[in-house]
Amino acid sequence: MGWAMDDLEAREAIAAAYVSVGFEAQPLAEIDDHSLHLTLAGVKGTFVIAADDVHAYAEAADESAKLAPTPVPASFASNSYREQRVSFDGPECLFGDPSSSYPFVRIGPASKIYRSRMIVEPEVMLYFRGRFERYRGFNYNSFLHRIKTISIFNVNAHSIERSIDVTEEIINSVVFRLLYTENLNLSMFSSWPAAPAVSALKEDDKESSIDIKRPFAQVLYITDLVRFYQRGASDMDPFVQFLSFYHVPEYFFVTLSDASLYKKMSQILNAPSFSTNPRDLDRLIVSMSSHKSETDETEMLKMVLKEFVTEDDLIEYIKNSPVESSLSKPKSCFGYQLDKVSVEKGHVFGSVAKRIKTIRNALVHSSDRYERKERYVPGLKAYQTLRPEIPLLRFLAGAVIVGSATPRVT
Repeated sequence: MGWAMDDLEAREAIAAAYVSVGFEAQPLAEIDDHSLHLTLAGVKGTFVIAADDVHAYAEAADESAKLAPTPVPASFASNSYREQRVSFDGPECLFGDPSSSYPFVRIGPASKIYRSRMIVEPEVMLYFRGRFERYRGFNYNSFLHRIKTISIFNVNAHSIERSIDVTEEIINSVVFRLLYTENLNLSMFSSWPAAPAVSALKEDDKESSIDIKRPFAQVLYITDLVRFYQRGASDMDPFVQFLSFYHVPEYFFVTLSDASLYKKMSQILNAPSFSTNPRDLDRLIVSMSSHKSETDETEMLKMVLKEFVTEDDLIEYIKNSPVESSLSKPKSCFGYQLDKVSVEKGHVFGSVAKRIKTIRNALVHSSDRYERKERYVPGLKAYQTLRPEIPLLRFLAGAVIVGSATPRVT
């Protein structure tokens, strides 16, 4: 049985918090209910925290006391629960089954507990103070009830620190799932006070039904890759999109190249006949030298695609792509000549890798100092040239993230 706070105690606690940031609280005797009336020296008008919100603060006090701030801004967590403020333009979402004992995720309006904690956050109170000083009619309530959060339930971690780690992995999976399957961008807030979008859910929408119940992801995606993918998917500039999506397969260049070299060397070293005579040592040296000369970045990209992307899926995607006509014929791209993409088995990975790497070089090495050719310069022409190349690279980046995912250990 937890400790129960009454409305008077809640009002006093909220008042003490606001007094600490410069407000003055009017005595309860001058007010008909438990609402909190606050004033600021030199500012006309009264900043009122409604009696309903004071009561909500009291009701949530027991559960709220179990939550601790996380290192991530605008977030609270306990051993079994985490709630994080988000920016999300999609409908309310549910991942997993709330009736089970396994973790599940909800995205939607902030909970009563979250709003009660948020209302006394120092950064939030200072934000309210600034808005009140500037706009005397500022309504904090409309601010609070437009906040959206992602909530993770049934975490069941042995500590808050572990709960944060586990929920970071879950949030990362949800971010990628929404982008990859529904093109919905979910992003975490990096600070408390930023005002929510006007289009966000209002108080009256809190009881709205969840549109689709989605299965809970049982895999973990590499966080850095999801961040690159999210950056590419959320930006409107094709230059940023291309390089962000390119960073996904590039992440594995060295890892897979080294693995290939280790395999070649192991085959030599593990042979029963190997010894430290000049002939066998020369074989090692030749293996290392040939690997270095043969493995350029185009070959590394091809290696990554072959490792994580299914050839049949890639061929089918290219054939059915809305920009297939652009891929199926040669074209000039910022001073380089792009060959058409082959859809033949055994050739598609090399063809795609060469095209993507050529475009990447054109974007990064934009100087014409030596060759005096046209190079990438931001503008409408560059946008029209680069835009059709984005869907294929986005498809590949998503396939690499999926292919490199690992099972989630519960």
